Amino acid sequence: MLDKKSLTWFIVISFVFSWILFAAPLAFKEDETLYLIAVQGMFALAMWGPGIAAIIVTLFVDRQPFSSLRINTLGPKRYYFWAWFLAPLVAVLTLAASVLLGTGVFDPTLTAMREALA
Repeated sequence: MLDKKSLTWFIVISFVFSWILFAAPLAFKEDETLYLIAVQGMFALAMWGPGIAAIIVTLFVDRQPFSSLRINTLGPKRYYFWAWFLAPLVAVLTLAASVLLGTGVFDPTLTAMREALA
């Protein structure tokens, strides 16, 4: 049966946590470089909102043990390895290929990002 109390708390915590972090970069609108860095960092943290909400609701609203989330039954551990490390590995390989082939230029002032947002 659907537990409306748990579902309500999950949705509230997920949205409040995530949307605070989605809105936080607006405080840095004056400085473009800091704004772009804040957007990337805060948006990355905001994606954790539903997971954190699931843990909070399970432990404090439902008063269930952490093991009731059944995270350990999602599949073989090697899939976790690929899920966590494949994207950063591809990013590093892309960076290495760009440097070796001379096709990329380091842009510490983020001028390309500014032009794309303009």
